[in-house]
This record gives sequence, C-alpha cells and structure tokens, in this order.
Amino acid sequence: MKEIVEELKGLVHDLKERIEKKDKEGQKKVEEEIKKALQEQRKASFVVQSEEEKKQLRKRAADLYLASAILKKPVEELAGNAESELRKALDAATSGKGSEWIETAFSDEIMDRVALELKVASVFPQIDMKRSPLEVPIKGTLPSAKLKSASLTDTTPTGYTGKVTLTAKTLYSYIPIDVDLEEDAIFPILPVVKEDLALALSAAIENAILNGDTAATHMDADVTASDDPRKAFLGLRAYAVDNSLVVDASTFNETVLRNMRKEMGKYGADPNQLVWITGIAGYTKMLNLSNVLTVDKYGPNATLLTGELAKFDGIPVIVSEYVREDLNASGVYDGTTTTNTVIYLVNKNAWVYGVRRKVTVEAEKIAKDQATHVVATIRVAFRHRVADGEKIAVIGVTEA
Repeated sequence: MKEIVEELKGLVHDLKERIEKKDKEGQKKVEEEIKKALQEQRKASFVVQSEEEKKQLRKRAADLYLASAILKKPVEELAGNAESELRKALDAATSGKGSEWIETAFSDEIMDRVALELKVASVFPQIDMKRSPLEVPIKGTLPSAKLKSASLTDTTPTGYTGKVTLTAKTLYSYIPIDVDLEEDAIFPILPVVKEDLALALSAAIENAILNGDTAATHMDADVTASDDPRKAFLGLRAYAVDNSLVVDASTFNETVLRNMRKEMGKYGADPNQLVWITGIAGYTKMLNLSNVLTVDKYGPNATLLTGELAKFDGIPVIVSEYVREDLNASGVYDGTTTTNTVIYLVNKNAWVYGVRRKVTVEAEKIAKDQATHVVATIRVAFRHRVADGEKIAVIGVTEA
C-alpha cells in the first residue's frame, strides 16, 4: 500500500509538470496511469483487509455459496471439489466450523469489495437501517451543554426539532453464465463474477449520489429509463440545481472556488466537514492553482481517502469518474451544449448514506437464453438530513 501511495505522489507531480509544459499527449498518458494506480490502491486495501485468517475463510466460503447458487447444488457437495485447505477448514454441517458463514458469507465478502470501490459514498456518515423507511432526526444547532450544580436543568435541544425520512432503494446487477459450465470450471471464474458484480453495484451507487434526481422528469435529458439508477435518490448535483446553488466557474481560479465555499454560509465554515468532488477534467484545472496541495506534498504521515489526490484550502479533493463532463452552463445535460463539467463542494455531515440490506445473490436458469442469470441486489438510501433548501452542496460549472 505504501508503495502505491508513493507512486500516486510521483504521478501527480508528473501530471502537474506536464500541464505546465502544455504537453497534452503526456498529460493524457499520466491521467491514465493515475486511474490505474487508484485501482491498485483499492485492490491493495482489499488484500490488507483479507489477510486475517477468518477473512480468507469467509472469502472461500463465499465462493462455495456463489457456486452453489449457480450450479443449484448443495454447498456440502461442492465443498468436496474445493481446494484441500478449504475442505479441512470448512465443515458445512457443523456449527463453529464454518457452517454459520455459508448463508451470509457472500454478502459480507462482496460488501467489502463494494465498499472499497465507493469513493464518494464513503465520505458520508453511514448508518445500518433496521427498517425502511427510517426516520432520521434533522441536524441543526447542537443542544447546549451546561455546568452541573446541585441538580440538572432542563435544556431544550434546538438541533433535533424535526425529522427526515430515509427510504431504501434496491439496486441490482446480473451476469448470465453458460448453463454448460462444469463444476471444475466454475471456481476459476468466481473472482471475475464477484468483481464484476461489485463494480456494477458500486458504480450505480456513486452515479446515483452524484447525478441522481427523483423528479418526475430527470434534470438530465438522457436519463429516461425507469430502471436507471440515477432515479434512485435526490443526488448532490440535483440538490444544488433545485436550490439555485450553482456558481459560474467559467473563469476558473482560486477566488471562484472560495466563493463556492462562501455561498455555503455556516455549512462551509469547517473544512473538516467539507469535501471537493470532481472529475479528471476539473482536477486537471485545479492542479493549475498555486494553492492546491497535491499528494506528493502531503508528507510521510498523510492518510488518503479512496480517490483523494489533493487538498485545496485544507479540504480533500476526491476524483470520481462519475462526475459528468458533458453538461450545459446550468450544470445539467440537455443534449445541445455538452462542453461543461462541475466541481462539487459538499458538507458531508449534512448527508447520510444508509444500508438497509447488504448484497444478496440469487441464480435462475433461463431456458431461452441457455444461461443461468446470477443476480446481486443491494438496498441502500441517500439523503440530506437538514431542512430542505439549506446550503449543503454547491456546484461550480466550468469548461471540461
């Protein structure tokens, strides 16, 4: 992991130099290398988390669970075809030797993988939803704390006088697998299947958080399908557009970024509660600013968020591939003017990401397709937990 962070630092430094030299071709190559390094960073994190013995056993048990769903055979039968180490470790019929993991292991293991892919969602407070819908207190002014004397004095909390409703939505992904696949061929492809399902679900979550809109007519003209994940939540960009929190950043400089923060009022005061989110086009623009501190300047003890490559005014800059770069001057897609992108400035503590149900998997044989469809689903929610209209997300529109 340390080596990858050092590589990222060097790549960012190289990118900045190429931008200054106006080396467009070299710049493009370095941008691709940065994307690859970020992917390696996430994979390395996953390996570190999986080094513990129980993690490894859960991973193997997950393979059995998935193979069982695809082949429609009991886990006990398939365990005989697994590697000898797993056969010794996993007794599917005995509690305490792995049987208690079989039904949930796939969910736990793939949830770890999904979590590692979430660059944007991971910055927000997360709650485990025991039910849906779930009422969450509105975040406002904190209740006051007083000095205790002889007795306690009643204090009326001013920060929790209302509530918002968090409603989980189901996102899904599926992969068709040839029905002729034999047992001895299924285990080698399982890592690919799990990887693809995790990537698909995490992409849908990120896309919905950044570009989601729950209006009858989506703000973006190309989002029309009823099953488009960008219809799951009211996302950050739609919230900013709906509440006129859109800043003209066509003249891109430090002043305009600070004006975005000024626009947030009290929600922009604490840099520890804020995060910049941008695509590679916006990130490249930010590198031209003298006060952007890139990862090569962080120092040896720096801790990077997934996807974080810089800081501006002490606020982390997260780079996400799901930030659109084909928008008009209002920050929406109209199919006509497609030359702009947006940079988000968000108060992360004013939003909440909820998980109602972890990833579950089912498999069904479809005769006409001659394939077994492996379907993974997850139930999640995303919402602001302050009163409507508060200045908790601002977007700056600039040329891509």
